[in-house]
Amino acid sequence: MQRIAFKMKVKPEKVEEYIEAHRHVPTNLIELYRSAGIRNLTVFLRGSELFLCLECDDFRAAQNRLENHPAEKRWQAQMAELMGTDTDLQPGEELAFFKEVFHMN
Repeated sequence: MQRIAFKMKVKPEKVEEYIEAHRHVPTNLIELYRSAGIRNLTVFLRGSELFLCLECDDFRAAQNRLENHPAEKRWQAQMAELMGTDTDLQPGEELAFFKEVFHMN
């Protein structure tokens, strides 16, 4: 099992819309994530900064399974309208991943 954590940003003027969208995540999208091996997905918000963490069997395999699925494409298109630019990203880097240094069960 892998634990993955990364951060992103929402456009400050779109925070409420982002929160509302996550009150109505499509059931088929949640089922898709589960079938790809993703579980315990949590999104935290501070201001316009997002911190996401999840557990999965194989993150790269999950990404490959999701990337061309119509439900994921619709969700990502909807989220793209709300997302800001993360200034911590390096050129060519898509997400600012965190390195796990401690975990307590």
